[in-house]
Amino acid sequence: MVQDNIKKLEGAIRGLKTIDPKKKTELLGLVESLKSETAQLSETHASIAQLAQSVKSFEGAHPKIVETVDEICQLLSHIGI
Repeated sequence: MVQDNIKKLEGAIRGLKTIDPKKKTELLGLVESLKSETAQLSETHASIAQLAQSVKSFEGAHPKIVETVDEICQLLSHIGI
């Protein structure tokens, strides 16, 4: 969806006839940067989803460890650490 909107934006910019060529080039460069950043964002989301699945799997396989670490974190939090 985001990529589709970026393509539409790029097409609209390319179709502009009454804009300074330098500004048009600058806008298209920014669109390319946006494409790159959103591609990395998609990869990040995939990595986060994989991490969440790994955490759930670990929690299921080692509930006592998770419980103990959680208790330690809560105790540390209560003493301001």
